[in-house]
Amino acid sequence: MLFATAANDANKGGSDKTRDAAGLAVMYFYAKLTVEAPDLNIPEAVRQEAAALVGNPRAKEYGAACDTEFQQRGKDLMSIGQQLQNMAAAQSSSSS
Repeated sequence: MLFATAANDANKGGSDKTRDAAGLAVMYFYAKLTVEAPDLNIPEAVRQEAAALVGNPRAKEYGAACDTEFQQRGKDLMSIGQQLQNMAAAQSSSSS
């Protein structure tokens, strides 16, 4: 929900990089929700969470935790990509 707000704000005049990152984060957390809670009523959950965040002093903390998780998954994907490149290079050099 926080990343959706960031993506919306970026669409209204933010940077393309911010918009793209926020959009990817929205997709990541949406996919996570659909896997971990397939029966979740997303619109209702968003409504409830939005109400719970209003005036909540921990809202920034929640956002930081989500950001950390999203960044870690990005690092994980980059590591996998690097491992695949290394494997392909090793395979290429051993077959030469």
